Amino acid sequence: MAFPMMRPGVDHSINQQLLDLQGATFGAKLEPVLRLFGFYDAFSVEVLDEVRLFTNIRNRTYHYQPEPVETNLYPVEVIALIDRLNLPKLNASWVSYMGDLRVLDWARGVVQRFVSEFDRCAGRPFSTIDWWEGRLPPSDPAMPDS
Repeated sequence: MAFPMMRPGVDHSINQQLLDLQGATFGAKLEPVLRLFGFYDAFSVEVLDEVRLFTNIRNRTYHYQPEPVETNLYPVEVIALIDRLNLPKLNASWVSYMGDLRVLDWARGVVQRFVSEFDRCAGRPFSTIDWWEGRLPPSDPAMPDS
């Protein structure tokens, strides 16, 4: 993730702190970035829990080495997701769940809720999700033009 270049009138110490986080994993960046923006204490705990679960599952899936294991040996994040979405127990590798449309719909919702919560904490009068989907014009100078 690239962060903005230093600009006049911008607190460069925050820019430097953001640049220092660039090489970290998303999970390691999440709390420090929200704290830098002053959003951490106002951010929904439920949204943060969902983002952490999503990130941990994404990391496990990305680094997955195929190997069939018993359901009770699945990663705890995968068991939590199976329970949360009430998915049927499969006699297959846990990574098989990642292609389930209910999991994909959940992941999309996690991202939307995170962006919406960030917008709320930023005091934006519109939803970035709506703007991305062409439903609202940008009214924030910090938003990109295209």
